[in-house]
Amino acid sequence: MRQLFSPKNLSAKLKSLKNLPNPFCDARFFHAFLALFALNFVVLLWTHAAVLQFKYDAFFFASFAYRIIMFFVTYIALICIIFWLKVRALQNLLLGALLLASGVCYIVEIFVLYVFATPLNSYFIIIALETNPQESADFLRTYLSLKLFGIYALSAFVVWAIYRLKAPRHFASLKWIYAALFLLAFAIHLAGVRPATPTLRHSDMLYNAHRAINKALKSTLAFMKEYKNLNAKFDALAADLQVQKSSEPIDNIVLIIGESTQRGKLGIYGYALPTTPRLSALKAKEPENLLIFDDVISSQGTTSSSLSQSLTFASQDNGVKNPHEHEHERQHQREHKQWHEYLNIIDAMKLGGYHTTAISNQETISVFGNVAATILARADEAIFINNGDSFDLVKHDGALLPVLDSILTPPPRKIRA
Repeated sequence: MRQLFSPKNLSAKLKSLKNLPNPFCDARFFHAFLALFALNFVVLLWTHAAVLQFKYDAFFFASFAYRIIMFFVTYIALICIIFWLKVRALQNLLLGALLLASGVCYIVEIFVLYVFATPLNSYFIIIALETNPQESADFLRTYLSLKLFGIYALSAFVVWAIYRLKAPRHFASLKWIYAALFLLAFAIHLAGVRPATPTLRHSDMLYNAHRAINKALKSTLAFMKEYKNLNAKFDALAADLQVQKSSEPIDNIVLIIGESTQRGKLGIYGYALPTTPRLSALKAKEPENLLIFDDVISSQGTTSSSLSQSLTFASQDNGVKNPHEHEHERQHQREHKQWHEYLNIIDAMKLGGYHTTAISNQETISVFGNVAATILARADEAIFINNGDSFDLVKHDGALLPVLDSILTPPPRKIRA
């Protein structure tokens, strides 16, 4: 043991460490690291400006500096690990994968930051997975702009310019710079003074994307697990309710849910083009037969979450009405009572004596369509005209109309001879 830690052996070990090959003297690793740093620098700076609402105070600079330090610590270590694999083909493969993944994340992050002034998060992942290709194309056509393409073009030019630089032949101070940054990051964590907010906990795009996707998938998988029990819960809930049937029922009640409809594009709300000719005519001739709501917003931003409250009696307050309950008791109920523990519109109509028919152009069942599919399947008749998956665009919404007409048209009377 004495010989192992003798000054002579220690000096030899330090000398061998000094002679370790430096990955940044290899043009591939030098260019890749600088390109990754440039892309992450832009996203981190923009993220800080958006999240902290352009407040360039001490916290802004401390938080940004901390994340740059963490980027250097993690990515220099990652670059060294890939370099020390020695197999050139494997090195190129891993560097290419790292650059490609970061490039994709950069495109997405810049788009989200430019359009919505917020970094990528699980909310956007869920929206993307709920949306079919046609809706995605319409969405992109709405938000893509020349300024956004200009940002991408400028970024591509910067990366091109980086790859025109020559790699240094000697970079002996790299290990000492890395050691200093590592010790600084370690001291920050040890002292518990890491500057962070809930939306600023990452130091690179890949980790942020991983967190967002992981959180979105966890939420979805939890819902899929719960999905098996939803119908049983609805059955139990409906069985415990006593509803007096209407003495004068309306012959036909038609509820239309138009996904992705914007009031700003509807003529009845003042849009210049006549996109709602029949409703506009009804408004002009029989205004007493048309109620127009002009002060309504969705309780949620995603289709699945919004329908869980639109098609049930659940709400943002989860239906807590007793004013005498203590606040912490109401909060406890809000946190633990789920949307499927409330009566839904289909079961409510059935309890009221109506024969219910549900017609849908959405998929029968999918990872992100469980709310609508579960509730609509409770109807006496459930007709799903689109039997493909989320990417099946063969049938459009117009295919619903003949099915609706056949249901609303009374059968012909039989004439006795």
